[in-house]
Amino acid sequence: MLEKRFSFLAAALIEGVIWGVWHLPLWFIPNSTQGDMNFIAFTLYCTTLGMTLAAAYRLTKCIWVTILIHAWSNTVLGGMYTLTSLNNSPSVKTLVVYALQIAAIMLILLIEKKRRKCLLR
Repeated sequence: MLEKRFSFLAAALIEGVIWGVWHLPLWFIPNSTQGDMNFIAFTLYCTTLGMTLAAAYRLTKCIWVTILIHAWSNTVLGGMYTLTSLNNSPSVKTLVVYALQIAAIMLILLIEKKRRKCLLR
């Protein structure tokens, strides 16, 4: 629905920020995993993951792909990489990983857009 009003990138960014803020109540639950995390770092993570999920859905039109990516991020990335990087302010390493992820998303979308143009000719 956001794409009806905004570009894909703006809509994905807005959705990612909303998704991060949506998790805010978890910081008020005693002994929750998020309680020890830096909220700004977590919101950046949610924004980047939200953009990834939006791109995956746009390319595949399959909600199951986004569900699997979300599950993957919660288990593997959340358990191995993200938890250590989210307990503090975002490190340069974390920001570089996010930037690379966003660049990969944009490249995939650009390739998909060119492919669709070729199919329409």
